[in-house]
Amino acid sequence: MLGLSFLYPTGFFALQISGIEIIPATEASIIYALLPIFTLIGSAILLREKTSLLQKSGALLSVLGVLYITFQSSINISMNYWGYFLIFSSLFAIVLYFILLKKTVQNLSIITVTFYILMYGMLLVNLLNLFLTILTGSVSGFMERFYHAEYLYVVAYLGVLSTFLSSFLTNFSLKYLPASVVGVFNNFSPVIGLFAGVIILKETLFSYYIYGGVIVLIGLFMSSVKKENGA
Repeated sequence: MLGLSFLYPTGFFALQISGIEIIPATEASIIYALLPIFTLIGSAILLREKTSLLQKSGALLSVLGVLYITFQSSINISMNYWGYFLIFSSLFAIVLYFILLKKTVQNLSIITVTFYILMYGMLLVNLLNLFLTILTGSVSGFMERFYHAEYLYVVAYLGVLSTFLSSFLTNFSLKYLPASVVGVFNNFSPVIGLFAGVIILKETLFSYYIYGGVIVLIGLFMSSVKKENGA
């Protein structure tokens, strides 16, 4: 589990944040749309998971749905290869995390796995942060942030809801679903984000949000259909 914590949350978030600082988030979303494909390939090689043609087609369709929304949003390609490398590295980290975690949760309780992975991740991040503050000579700043209510609100949301709860639910799903299916469901998160922006932030609802969302939903349904009688 210590090794898993290097992949997620430590490695994934570190690489993701570094990459998004270099390339636009829209370009990163294009790369992350490929998550189901890489998860499907990785789980087939390392876990020997077998998927039907319908499930493979569903994974591809969900990717196309996200790509459709992204390209319709109009992007300017930055062609920053270092940024692409970092985002792809974070993508590989989360794919490998899904695959290795699939084996781990079969023998341990989900709450135990979630607790230790996030605890190790918290220790790694804070030790690295403390080391960097010592190098820069601003050790006092390491604790000052905890005196600001806004910072505590952000930590509470990111720590409890965005990280702990989402990790627990992901671990739970990996215990009972193939890693390839869990990877496909991750492609629904940008669709939820778009509609949340419309509902909460009163952003404009574009028609391609609906078209792309329907394509992703169809892909999710196709990927979730279980194989029967070796079909």
